Amino acid sequence: MRNIIISLIALFFFTTIVKAQDFSYLKDIDLNDTHVSQDAQEAAMECCCYLVAVRYDKKDEQRQQANEYITQWVSKKLEVDKLVCDAISIITGEREELVDMFLVYCAMNYMDSEQGVELSTLKQEGLLGLWEYCSNSKNKLKPTKELKLIKQYHNEGTLDQYLQDIASVSM
Repeated sequence: MRNIIISLIALFFFTTIVKAQDFSYLKDIDLNDTHVSQDAQEAAMECCCYLVAVRYDKKDEQRQQANEYITQWVSKKLEVDKLVCDAISIITGEREELVDMFLVYCAMNYMDSEQGVELSTLKQEGLLGLWEYCSNSKNKLKPTKELKLIKQYHNEGTLDQYLQDIASVSM
């Protein structure tokens, strides 16, 4: 009897922890309101940490809510079109999940740098973070062939030049 009670208590705590991540409150944050910008940034960091920590699952509602919020938050803070445009040819635009994770890593680097970083650096760090995430087979998100080259260019020290070449071709 005692074991059953302990098991039920443990089960209760386990289910509470599993369901603890709830991003429904993100809908209440007005990204246009400058008075809540600190709250918005903290929520963005929480979303980024969640998205980076868990494996990719397109059916995960919490992931979808966090992705939506990050996309909106990044569009308020950065020139997303310019940031994503050049990276799309590397990521291949057909894979929306890769673009989402790219934006997550860009947002994290933007917040970590205390907003004093250039778009080219954010792009590089975002692509490297995306490559790291995809290279972990547990995350169930496979990198494209083009994305695999990112690490090679980075190791050679030519990633910046490669991204500049892509930017000049896409114009």
